[in-house]
Amino acid sequence: TNPSDFSGIAGVYYQLDITPTVTLSPTFVAGTGINSLANRSVSSEGQHSIYIWLQDGAGNSERYHYQVLPNAFKYDATSPQCDALGKQGTLGNNGFYTSPVTVTLAGHDALSGLAAYHYRINEGSWITVPVSSAPMVFSQDGRYIINHRVSDLAGNIQSTPCQETIWIDATAPTSPVSPIVTPSDWTRTNSFTVSWTNPTDTPAGIAAAYLKKSAPPASNRDGQRYESGGITSISGLTTDSEGETLAYVWLEDRAGNINYASRVAVSLKYDRTAPTTTLVKSGTLGNNGYYVSPVTLRFSATDAASGVATIYYRLNGGAEQIWNGSDIVLNQEGEYTVTFRAVDRAGNSEQPVKQEALKLDLTAPTGSLHVPSQYTASSSATVEWSGSDSSQGSGVERFSVEYRIGGCSPWQAWLSDTAATSSAFTDLWTNRFYYFRVRATDYAGNVSDWTEPDADDYIYREGLGNPSFDSCSLASWSTSGGLPVTNVTATGYDGSPSCMAQLNKQKWSGDPPEDAPGGVPVGGHGLIWQSIQLPLRECDRSLTLSFWYHIQTYDVAWGLVQ
Repeated sequence: TNPSDFSGIAGVYYQLDITPTVTLSPTFVAGTGINSLANRSVSSEGQHSIYIWLQDGAGNSERYHYQVLPNAFKYDATSPQCDALGKQGTLGNNGFYTSPVTVTLAGHDALSGLAAYHYRINEGSWITVPVSSAPMVFSQDGRYIINHRVSDLAGNIQSTPCQETIWIDATAPTSPVSPIVTPSDWTRTNSFTVSWTNPTDTPAGIAAAYLKKSAPPASNRDGQRYESGGITSISGLTTDSEGETLAYVWLEDRAGNINYASRVAVSLKYDRTAPTTTLVKSGTLGNNGYYVSPVTLRFSATDAASGVATIYYRLNGGAEQIWNGSDIVLNQEGEYTVTFRAVDRAGNSEQPVKQEALKLDLTAPTGSLHVPSQYTASSSATVEWSGSDSSQGSGVERFSVEYRIGGCSPWQAWLSDTAATSSAFTDLWTNRFYYFRVRATDYAGNVSDWTEPDADDYIYREGLGNPSFDSCSLASWSTSGGLPVTNVTATGYDGSPSCMAQLNKQKWSGDPPEDAPGGVPVGGHGLIWQSIQLPLRECDRSLTLSFWYHIQTYDVAWGLVQ
């Protein structure tokens, strides 16, 4: 607004940025009553102050009478620029955030200053917010592509937006899917591969796996780490000992998220030790390792790790068979060789193959007895016996022999468990029948029945003294009667010389002719006898006493010898 002036205002001087009292380089714009300046320009961007003073119609002008408009011209032709986003959150691996992220938009402008932020997310619509707006918070897992730019107070807007990507994965992988072990069953080779299918893990994806054997993990990294993008298997695993070892597997994603509670367990089954088999025998064991009854065979096998799969056996070198759990019954006499082995579920076969020998003798032997002479005059007599066993039997080992005196008396032990097959029985009583029986025992301990005495299994001791006069003595005999008894030697009944008792009368000279030549008159007699007590007939055999004698007779013409 112009001041009052006598000659009136005729023009105006102005100068930019420099005080006219210091340096004078003004621009003059003439104009009667001029009170404005239009379409002025400045030499550079920024804020410019203008200094003005007036000239009147008489040409009067005073630079010291200036007025200043500080920062009157604000010229900003340069677009502002965005700055890197401010991000606050927990940064994991590979640029992933593992927590919600607070994002602050930022930019700069050298002149007029920022007026607003403009942004869009994942190619969405542009959103404009004042510079003073609150930060944005991203809390969901995923990828966020943020385009952002700024505008200034002069109206300039950034032509080429800035772009930044934020990855958020705050969730640990879930459990491995469908884990398997190769080999899946028991194995003799200590090498395993664990395989699985990875669960969906977005956006990071699986980066590594952890594995721990024997005991469950106690923390996220309590195991051996195997790193490989998208890993789905771990090979070359071994166990520290035979048996079933649990292996625990859990996953880590590329963001570093891991949760050991999501582990899965698989079983590594390693067995390098063969099973052990025992032959279980049921039967009656006799002597010398022989069974005297049918034998039932069963097998018992143990395996400390995988367990017994199959038991094989063979008898006497025959074809190998698989034992089905049923009893194997041996009921034939003879010797058996049983070989057997077990194979476990890992394929370990018992070595060396076990072998046991069995002997069966199921039949008792038989015995027989023989008395060479049933009659004796001696106090001793020989008894013989024998035994036999079956062709597959153990053979006769020993005998027991009993006797009894008289058929009604009890049996008495004579010889027990003797290997002899004959013996002399001594101290025979006179006028007694002795009976014998035998029982055989084989090497297996089988005992036969006692033999039944037959017609010849006895001995009778003669009770008559010198019954056949063989001693040529009559000492055992008593005599009486009119005829004297003498011992003579004469031809016996079998034609050989034999002692005999002769009953006659001694011839004397002068005897009448009727007494000659034998000296036994008609009607003469003599007696010879012994008294003995015979066995009871109801208990024993009948006895026969035979008399053999010669009689010579003469007629009265005794002198005529025919």
